[in-house]
Amino acid sequence: AQNVDVIITNVTGTADVEAILLGDSGASHAANPGTLFIDHSTIDPARTMDIARQLGEMGMMFVDAPVSGGVWASEEARLIVMQGGSTQACEQANQVIECYAKAITRVGNAGHGQIAKLSNQIAQTITIEGVAECLTFAKTLGADPNAVFQAIKDGMGGSQMMSLMAPKMIAEDFEPGIEARLHAKDVGIACDTVADQHLSLPCLEFVHQQYQSIMENGLGSRDSSILFDRLKGLKQR
Repeated sequence: AQNVDVIITNVTGTADVEAILLGDSGASHAANPGTLFIDHSTIDPARTMDIARQLGEMGMMFVDAPVSGGVWASEEARLIVMQGGSTQACEQANQVIECYAKAITRVGNAGHGQIAKLSNQIAQTITIEGVAECLTFAKTLGADPNAVFQAIKDGMGGSQMMSLMAPKMIAEDFEPGIEARLHAKDVGIACDTVADQHLSLPCLEFVHQQYQSIMENGLGSRDSSILFDRLKGLKQR
């Protein structure tokens, strides 16, 4: 950390980021004033703001820059990046992030990148549940789920997520692309944030319950399209 200008992290949990950057052996203790930290993890917005504050007090800069697009976007340098941080910090971060991102949007100050990412995850996971329910509906009524998918995918109900998830659900192929455990983690953070703000988001709450069930049944390493399989259990009740 002493000999670099930029330090990038991308790990699973909020506590991981705090430990790596601010813990007893954290990078901030060895880094020089002016060092820029870029975090691509998806973590708690409020604690992200606190990380930025502590680094700022040490004379360092911090940008929360969670990403969307998955493995294929990483490999093709087409990630979507949502930034939170000062204008100066974000402009400096862009010189690095542009190497592997298709689009970069500064949403606001520190923590606002995480707010945008959790907003993305809310829309994404509710959409996956919606696709699972529409295919379950079609199949239960005797229609060919693939024919229904082909009929609606280019209409107003279609989406990138439907095109990604529907074929996996129809084939009942739950080999991981987007692991359910990662969506479960993000939905959990979103629900905690919602509770802190005294909001009620009923669709999010239901999806959270579905992911909790997936995790309790040891299916977290399967693809998030496993939400389709979870509906079978609800139908039998």
